[in-house]
Amino acid sequence: MIRNSTKAVNRRRFLVGGAQLLAGSSLAGAASAGASQAATAPISHDDPSGRRRHSVIVTGNEPYGLPSRHENHVARQGFRQISGTAESSVSLTPLHDLSGALTPNGVFFEHCHGGCPDIDPASHALVIHGLVGRPAVLSLAEIERMPCVDRICFTECAANGSLPSDRDQIGGVRFMRGMLGCAQWTGVTLRVLFEHVGLRPNAKWLIAESVDAAATRYALPIEKALDDVMIAYAQNGERLRPRQGYPLRLVVPGWEGRAWVKWLRRLEVDDHFRSVAPGDSAGVHPPVQEVNSVITSPSPEKPLGGAGAHTIRGLAWSGKGRIERVEVSTDGGVSWIMVPLQEPVLPKALTRFYLPWRWDGDPVLMLSRAIDETGDIQPTMEQWRAARGFNSGNLSNSPIYHNNSIVTWSIDRAGSVECI
Repeated sequence: MIRNSTKAVNRRRFLVGGAQLLAGSSLAGAASAGASQAATAPISHDDPSGRRRHSVIVTGNEPYGLPSRHENHVARQGFRQISGTAESSVSLTPLHDLSGALTPNGVFFEHCHGGCPDIDPASHALVIHGLVGRPAVLSLAEIERMPCVDRICFTECAANGSLPSDRDQIGGVRFMRGMLGCAQWTGVTLRVLFEHVGLRPNAKWLIAESVDAAATRYALPIEKALDDVMIAYAQNGERLRPRQGYPLRLVVPGWEGRAWVKWLRRLEVDDHFRSVAPGDSAGVHPPVQEVNSVITSPSPEKPLGGAGAHTIRGLAWSGKGRIERVEVSTDGGVSWIMVPLQEPVLPKALTRFYLPWRWDGDPVLMLSRAIDETGDIQPTMEQWRAARGFNSGNLSNSPIYHNNSIVTWSIDRAGSVECI
């Protein structure tokens, strides 16, 4: 068997070598017979000269890989209108330029209320005290030695979609829904931490506090803390980045981004709710981010290049669980088409959807609506206003957090897209 195999290999080498010689002779003959034609002919993808033309001499490995220079347009965009002070900043995710359901760390949205602290992980510690049996001061190394989990879930600022009165001036996916991102988070569940320190029977609330200049604090009911909340030290396979809360942050699946306290330094367990910040949202609106969706293409950032075949692309999510279905309308909501969802469809995570679509060049009103596994349906703007108690179309002085109303794109004959 070995002899036969060797003969077969040698025979293949002979045939390949002969083919290469013949090919070389043919190329040489063609070059001598038609040099002038070769000079003007387009370079084939299989032509070695074409490959050499695109080669780059590499003198060393990049210590951290970067995207192609041709993708420099895929970047976050700051938005000062949201920031109240010089220390507060917001950077919006370019959802229209992304694929899949996970948001790359380099373009993940950021919202900092009191600057971004530079924390040495070797000296950072997490304090756990209050109604616990064994108060603790845990180093990052001690936390990393505890049983860890990976969870994929989205985080969304409660102010996402809070610019309805400015749509004419701003528009676009990033301004309508850009305070949103989805990642795989790695860390330790609060249940594991509380097993370590021991909760007292009268423990009802957990107060989390950050180490930044704003000293952000947020109160969570202990039931939520024990359900699915975790402390993360990694995001999408790498350590948290500074503006994402390095070295520790809370991950509170399904809840508003303000609950996801970054630069975490302290957890206090109490027996009653205490307002932890001016304008605390408790009792004003539920902290759960409700069912939502947006079409990312076509969109103001992604106009149509002309009539013909296109793919409608979008995202759906719900803080209450999995997305059950997504429907798209191209006639302003008169009729709806159910769209296939891309797997995996995970609870409290972004779900991607695609729909092949042929545009005939006529004006279109395009919108999407999502339905989650609890039966909640994404509302129209009118339904959302009615539920929030708005009596007029002027929302400039109204609390407009948790706006999950349907976004409608108007497409004209030229393929340009705007929000209405």
